[in-house]
Amino acid sequence: MKPYLSLLFLILISIAYAEVELEEVYNEEVKDTANITIDKKPFVIRNLENSDIYTTKIIFPNSQTSTLRYPGRCYFTDDEDTCECKDNNDNTIACDCTDVGIYHACLMHVRRGSDKEFDIRTQHYPIYAKLTISKPKTDVQIERNFEKTKLAVGEVSRVEVKIKNTGSKSIIGAKYFDPYPRQVSIIETHNCKQENNRITWTGNPSSSVTVIVYYIKGKNNISFTSRGYLLYGSENESLQQDIEIIASPFWLDAVFSKKKFQLGDTAKITINVKNNNKEFEINPFRHRLYFPDGFKAKKSGNEWFTADYYVYDEKIAEGKNASFSYDIKAEKLGNFTFREKIEYGFRKIMHTVEKEHNIEVTTRPLNIVLPREKFIAGKKAVVPIKIANPHLSHTYKGVDISLESDLPLEKSKAYVKEIKPQQTIEVFMLSFVVPNTEHNIEVNVNYKSPYGDFLEKKEVLSITPVQKEDEEGIYEDPYINKNQTALSQEEAEESSYLLMVAAVSLVVLLIIIIVIIAVFKKRTRSIEKKIDQLE
Repeated sequence: MKPYLSLLFLILISIAYAEVELEEVYNEEVKDTANITIDKKPFVIRNLENSDIYTTKIIFPNSQTSTLRYPGRCYFTDDEDTCECKDNNDNTIACDCTDVGIYHACLMHVRRGSDKEFDIRTQHYPIYAKLTISKPKTDVQIERNFEKTKLAVGEVSRVEVKIKNTGSKSIIGAKYFDPYPRQVSIIETHNCKQENNRITWTGNPSSSVTVIVYYIKGKNNISFTSRGYLLYGSENESLQQDIEIIASPFWLDAVFSKKKFQLGDTAKITINVKNNNKEFEINPFRHRLYFPDGFKAKKSGNEWFTADYYVYDEKIAEGKNASFSYDIKAEKLGNFTFREKIEYGFRKIMHTVEKEHNIEVTTRPLNIVLPREKFIAGKKAVVPIKIANPHLSHTYKGVDISLESDLPLEKSKAYVKEIKPQQTIEVFMLSFVVPNTEHNIEVNVNYKSPYGDFLEKKEVLSITPVQKEDEEGIYEDPYINKNQTALSQEEAEESSYLLMVAAVSLVVLLIIIIVIIAVFKKRTRSIEKKIDQLE
């Protein structure tokens, strides 16, 4: 008897819908599980398989669930990957249909995914269900728009509802209502009424658009789905929107005087807080600011020190402001994150909010100054290589410079104890005969920042020979102090020894000159004395 009852039920449904003109709002395949929007409303589709029996579960916008079934078992083969339903005349028909609310949904066929879609990990082919969804042809268009769907406590959002008669028949006595929970208040209405925290409107929709406007305000935290309904005749049009009221009764702003630092820079962080609520205090209000490694911090008047975090712990009275600040200093290169953690009590409930601020710390690195002269094949080239410090305040120490090249260079390493701000130092004066083929000289510089960061710089000088000398001249830097050159450790020791020998020689030479002058003066006095005696 059960098959006959099912058949009778389908016949009755078909007769009922034959009297109502339907419009199709969906006709597509759905893969596995999907959240889709149909007729501007959310639907959830789930395709299931169990021992070659295929079902499709539909969750409708009103949260009601219905299951469509493919009759019997469906066996897929390499040649046939779709299971359809046929009548006695071999015409394709719907396999199963259901009616929920105003919607009429039918399962048309079941299809297995292709070999390319086979999931090796789950050993699963995707299942596609062809669905058609229809609804009675409506004569009214309704639309609702929120200015904001996320509000802090105390914030206001404008809501606009538009209603229009799109049919040829008159509609008398349509009713629209839009209820809200007690955590939301309706503060202003236009062309509608407020009754028990619910928007109501009664009228006759025409071909001209009817506009309803009202304003809602957040009173306390809540997340809910707002549903508006329009009733006319036997029809029911509904709209829904997710709304969130966030219990943040304060306004807070962390102001960094800068977010891009040069190494060694200082900046101020100012925290401004305002209690937006004029009826309740915020108690407690605890603001914790976490400082990343590489920064020093201090409160006004204090000494610099490395801090993990600072805590401001007070209460903020109704409608009052608070402001506090920290000084920070960047002593490490890189990208850093400052974290804020706010814990506060509002209406005897504790809440937590966390925020992040990204800071970048850079520095002006040493520059490698290379010549731009032409290199004449077969001629001797004299190539100066210099290091320049463009920074206005940093002295870089312990600078190692090395050269890598297949040219026969007399010197490939140098060491500079320090390079002061805005100083340029010549570290190499290379001399070689320019070959007929192209060669490179790679200059590598390794050094430390004033705060211990390891830094490096690399430049490549290309020796590209030309066969004809177009112009003469060697690259000159007018700002270089040619008497200031870098020395290797061995050269430095040798230079110290030569300087010492030169100094001793100079002292000996001075002593000899003094002795000669003294002897000369003595002989002169002796001669003058003899002349006086003869006279």
